[in-house]
Amino acid sequence: MSTTAAATFLRLSKDVTLVVDGSLRTVGTLSSSVAGLLEEEEIVLGPHDRVDPDPGAPLAEGMEVQVDFAKEITVLLDGAQRV
Repeated sequence: MSTTAAATFLRLSKDVTLVVDGSLRTVGTLSSSVAGLLEEEEIVLGPHDRVDPDPGAPLAEGMEVQVDFAKEITVLLDGAQRV
C-alpha cells in the first residue's frame, strides 16, 4: 500500500459504537453513512425497527448508532387477546 493510499484509508476509516437491541460493540468502518454501516454489518431493518440517527445521516468518528428491532407482543385485555 502506498503512503498516499494508507493516508486516505486512515482518513476515511472511523470507529463507531453500534448498539443493537442493547448489545454494544465498537466497529471499524469505511462507510460514510449510517445506512452503509448497517449494510456492512448485514443488519436488515423491518418496517417497525428503529435506528438512531437516521440511516441517511453521515457517520463520524466516535459516533453511536442505535438499532432497536421491533418485537411482536400479545396482550390480554379484559379477556380478549390483541397482537
